[in-house]
Amino acid sequence: QRGMARRLKFDRRDYQRIEQGRNECPVGFLTKVTDLVDLFDQVADTIVDKALAADGGMSIVIDTDPRWEWERNVAGRAALLASAHPDRPEVKLIVMGQVQP
Repeated sequence: QRGMARRLKFDRRDYQRIEQGRNECPVGFLTKVTDLVDLFDQVADTIVDKALAADGGMSIVIDTDPRWEWERNVAGRAALLASAHPDRPEVKLIVMGQVQP
């Protein structure tokens, strides 16, 4: 919630109230959410495309620092998409020096 609210440039508490149904969505809010989801998917798809183009796949180093939550989540999504892709390009996630399958 904190990360989504920050990305949407919205107060976290107001964002929580909207999720809980206690506040109505302001005009344009759902469009912002949809645009953010589309961007997330687009970046993850781009990573998979690059892994397909790279001979032998690719590795992505991700940081556990909370400031890098978006990047970590996109990389994780890309790794999941790659594992389900018919050509199964290899996308390895490296967290703090450890390879994650």
